Formats: sequence, structure tokens, C-alpha cells
Amino acid sequence: MAGSAIFVFLLASNIWGLPDAWISALFFMTYPFILWLTKQPVSEVPFMTAFYASVYLFWRSLKDKRNVLLNLFLSGGLAGIAMLIRGIAIGISFVFIVLLFLLKKPGIRKKENF
Repeated sequence: MAGSAIFVFLLASNIWGLPDAWISALFFMTYPFILWLTKQPVSEVPFMTAFYASVYLFWRSLKDKRNVLLNLFLSGGLAGIAMLIRGIAIGISFVFIVLLFLLKKPGIRKKENF
């Protein structure tokens, strides 16, 4: 759960800034359902860590000019791990593809980045 909270914090800090990121991470860590999951032997705990890490790296690949392909590769790999843990994540790959083409950056498709 700590890993999930860290990725929620990192994603929120990239979107809203540090003060709101602390609030969102605090709300995530104190949410009753999340606290209940920590006591159960369920697959949601590793799933959420892989899923949030994948979403964070995908967001970072859209916003950061450096290491775009590496972030996309790692995001896809973590999305694949999340799909293996819980089948509900199968749709995230389609969401990532649609967002990538809607918010595409010209540097992703140039030959010099490959």
C-alpha cells in the first residue's frame, strides 16, 4: 500500500502541485476501504501498485520531454503486469493508446528518438 500511496502522491504532484498531492496521498492512505484491504489476502494490493505506477509513468511520458520512449515502455510493462494480476486492467491499454494519439507529441514518432 505504501507503493500505491507514493504513486498517487507523485501523480497528484505532477498534476496539481505539492500541497494538493499531500492531501490526496493522505486521503488515499486513510480511506477505509484501502485500510480494510491491507488486512485481507487479496490481489488488489499489488494490482494497485502496478496500476498506479503505470498511470504515473504514462502521464510522465506525456508531460516530460526526456525519456519518452523509456517511460512508455515501462508504463506498458507495468500495465501488462497489472493485467496479469487483475483482468479489469485490460482496458487501460486502449485508454493509453487513445490518449497517446489524442495528446501525441511530435517527438514520439521521429526516427532520431528510436
